[in-house]
Amino acid sequence: MDNDKGNLLQGELEALRVRLAELEQQIHNSELENAFLYKEAHEAIHQKKEARAFLNTLLKIAPMGLAFLDPEFRYLHVNETLAAINRYPAHKHLGKKVDEIYQAEVRDKITTLLNQVLTTRQPVLNIEIDSQNCTPTEVTRYFLSHYYPVKSEDEEIFGIGVVVQDITEYKKPGEYGNELINSSQALRSLEQSRSELQSANSPKTILLVEDEKTVRDLVSKVLKRSGYEVMVASNGQEALDVMRQNDIEINLVLTDVLMPKMGGVELAQQLQQFSPGMPILFMSGYTDGALLETNSLKSNAAFLQKPFTPQDLTQKLRALLD
Repeated sequence: MDNDKGNLLQGELEALRVRLAELEQQIHNSELENAFLYKEAHEAIHQKKEARAFLNTLLKIAPMGLAFLDPEFRYLHVNETLAAINRYPAHKHLGKKVDEIYQAEVRDKITTLLNQVLTTRQPVLNIEIDSQNCTPTEVTRYFLSHYYPVKSEDEEIFGIGVVVQDITEYKKPGEYGNELINSSQALRSLEQSRSELQSANSPKTILLVEDEKTVRDLVSKVLKRSGYEVMVASNGQEALDVMRQNDIEINLVLTDVLMPKMGGVELAQQLQQFSPGMPILFMSGYTDGALLETNSLKSNAAFLQKPFTPQDLTQKLRALLD
């Protein structure tokens, strides 16, 4: 009888030891899992801080107004440039909706555009808006606004990105903005260039290739005022199509370097194949003349750094065409 009780007790103790071992293993696994989760959480926090640092730097140094809105059109981030455009402190934007910042006329227009972005899930670009409530001594300012859906890889929309450019200088008759410097000397040089070209037997035709519409329109205006005939394209592929589909003789190609579909360098290489010797003037704010070191581009190409004046442009053109 005592032996039976001893055996039973020994069995219960063994079962207890097994259970204790299982609990110890579970605790060990839990500690490992917690340590792994802690590491993941720490890395996630670090990545969030890193992303925020990049975002804050971008917002700070960008020369145009930038903002991010949530799906209810509340400001999540805004830079000082856009705050100055809105005439409202940057920190006071945060958490406020668009209709709390803008006055009725502008507010309704912007809200309609933001709703369009959410509905279509596509960007809305190149929307012109002018400043409101200027005092009699202030000049009306004009802005070009762009609205982009902020989407994840699986197309979930988290909000809307806003980019606003001040184009006031572009709107003033006879004046040129950031890309083309406004000055009476520049205007006089335009008149001189136009007089020189009008004395020639026939105007030269230039194919202007530039993806930014605002810049394209400005440069086109300068070329026309200087006496040139102008054809336009928004990228290299479109430029090749224009040349193939038109019988007009093109005397020079003026092209940006960085463009979608086909950039300026690839365009120049294509031109060498079916129009060898075609003069090419590259323009860019992001690269330098090093691209002209390519032997195939040396003799008939030149480079113009943005921003430039009308005088800079016409001098380069005359050098290539003469």
